[in-house]
Amino acid sequence: MLDVLSPRGPRFAHVVFADVALRARPVDHVPRHEPAPPRTEPARLAVDAWEFIDWLFRRAGLDAAVYRWDTLARRLPSCLRALGSETYDEARRLVERHPRLLDTALETLVVGVTGFFRDSFVFAVLADRVLPALADAGRGLNVWSVGCSDGRELYSVAMLLDEHDLLERSYLVGTDCRSAAVAQARAGLFDEDALADVPAETAARYFERVASGWRVARPLRDAMRWWVGDALRLPEIGAWDVILCRNLAIYLYPDAADRLWRRLAGALRVGGFLVTGKAERPRHADGLVNVAPCTYRRARRW
Repeated sequence: MLDVLSPRGPRFAHVVFADVALRARPVDHVPRHEPAPPRTEPARLAVDAWEFIDWLFRRAGLDAAVYRWDTLARRLPSCLRALGSETYDEARRLVERHPRLLDTALETLVVGVTGFFRDSFVFAVLADRVLPALADAGRGLNVWSVGCSDGRELYSVAMLLDEHDLLERSYLVGTDCRSAAVAQARAGLFDEDALADVPAETAARYFERVASGWRVARPLRDAMRWWVGDALRLPEIGAWDVILCRNLAIYLYPDAADRLWRRLAGALRVGGFLVTGKAERPRHADGLVNVAPCTYRRARRW
């Protein structure tokens, strides 16, 4: 394993790892600041709603100001229902008394939509063009799934790597800001509906039946590393052959999205690939060339 990719070091002091119990930081340990007003929707977002979201995100180590407020505002009623609260003050007191409910709140506000082999044309490009191009290096690949949700897309990549005889030598990492999503990804447990788009032969090879549904086979699970962290604050450790960041930037304001794309482009090897969502265009990341739908290659150094 490449030392430069090892997460166990001082550069990762702010990252919460999936094999460590997540502890919500006490309020006194969260930097105090006066919340800035929303950028584009001040008339449609009440002050108490803004303060509640800002408090939740700071408690989780996230910056609420980079997320599109119209999206967050639409999800606030679902957040209150999930917490069983009628007011923001009541919800806040509940999370303070029961810190684990922070995960419940985040799950409603930062929704991770994913699936095995999501957008089949993207995985066709990965299988037919990306992996064969990278396999010529004669080594395993370093793959990072940013905003990995419950891990289905990274597990899908792992299946492709195995079919190309690359899995055993590869290093795969999934990161997400929601600890509950990362815990599910690490467990590799999925229900029947989750496997609806997985070909029968693939399911038979890479999944095993368990009481609660289906579990990803151990060789794939053992190949994975899972972290909890903010994509905009994780260190740029470089040397990635493939980075998947799909449908995260669409929830960010343009300047934050541009900053994310630049960080990810800088973390790619020359010749490495960035895979995005269908509606995402990393226009301001130097050195990226669009080579296929949702697929960009780092063409040069800068």
